[in-house]
Amino acid sequence: MDLVSLAGLTALIKKVVDTARYGAGRDWNGITTQLIAWAAGVVLVAATAVSDFAALVQVGEFSLDRLNLMSQVLVGLSLGSAASLVQDGIKAVDGSQSEAKPPLLADKTNP
Repeated sequence: MDLVSLAGLTALIKKVVDTARYGAGRDWNGITTQLIAWAAGVVLVAATAVSDFAALVQVGEFSLDRLNLMSQVLVGLSLGSAASLVQDGIKAVDGSQSEAKPPLLADKTNP
């Protein structure tokens, strides 16, 4: 397994743990945001896999058009997780809150 694949799976593990923490804290916005990132990753990888560009996209030793469905799902989940980690990093170093966004779900606990 190459370094990029290990990094993608590491990102996926990290975001699964984060999502479990969101669940324990009943942070529905955090859960929803991560689920949308994963869904977007899977849908975009699946769409790319059937596009004219699929043969040009390399995943490890294979082109994207040669990956089976489960492999495409894992790649999509890993990409969604990596995107979330990048966003977490930007928020961590952004002291001005220029990356602040409204939550996907309204906070019903604070009227």
